[in-house]
Amino acid sequence: MKRALISVIILLTVTATLGAHKTIRLQVDANEPQPLKVTMCNLYEDPQRYAGKLVEFRASAGGTRLDDLWLDDFGGPTCDAYMRIVAVFPEQVTPKPSFSFIGNEAFRQFVSSIRSMRVEANFSGRFDPGFVWREKKRIRIADVAGLRDKDYDARIVVQTISEIIARRLPRR
Repeated sequence: MKRALISVIILLTVTATLGAHKTIRLQVDANEPQPLKVTMCNLYEDPQRYAGKLVEFRASAGGTRLDDLWLDDFGGPTCDAYMRIVAVFPEQVTPKPSFSFIGNEAFRQFVSSIRSMRVEANFSGRFDPGFVWREKKRIRIADVAGLRDKDYDARIVVQTISEIIARRLPRR
């Protein structure tokens, strides 16, 4: 087991070093639950299925500050439902998640890029849905602390941000 873990760490280190977009991989404890790989459309169309679970999805981040990060899939498939999803960090929410935020080189790249670039990244964390939009109606699906009077419908309590691609914003 120890030899396999060392091999995985070496492989991930080489992958991170050779990645074209500064892909950073983290050492993952085999006893920790792994996030479910989903799309934003999966979250929109079946939020109860993923409520409270650890998920990972790709999204574009809107906003220029960490306390105001909106996530969307601008180029994704058309979905029958929609949610305004915001990213928050573990220390900002109640109930507290069972994990802590893992800051790393990818996160530092993310922070420096969101101020002036369009940033896409993989976000993993706990999904807390409160509302969903279907047929132009906002429908309550759960009572989540902090969502009732907010401008967003769901949140992802971020554990990791990875695989960042930053593109220059077009000039106006």
